[in-house]
Amino acid sequence: MWSFIGLKEGPWWVWTALDSRMRQVVGMTVGERDEFTACCLWESLPPLYRERTIVATDLLPIYQAIIPPDGQATGGKEMGLTAHIERFFGTLRQRCVRLVR
Repeated sequence: MWSFIGLKEGPWWVWTALDSRMRQVVGMTVGERDEFTACCLWESLPPLYRERTIVATDLLPIYQAIIPPDGQATGGKEMGLTAHIERFFGTLRQRCVRLVR
């Protein structure tokens, strides 16, 4: 019998895209914090969102490589652009013990 308790490869990042008006998850992927995973998130979005959306992100430079420049609104947490996604993950961490930092 194999026991994997306590073995951790390293942190995995859950990348999520929310519709700001409806508060619904429209895209999600899991992976490292790199350009490949960002590209996977962008491809997971429905085509309508990729064409007609403005993306509010934190200041991670990877987003500038993936998201078209006319569809970006960057700002830190103090600007409030990422408040809905922060609350979404706060709720998940409260309800799912595996997602606790």
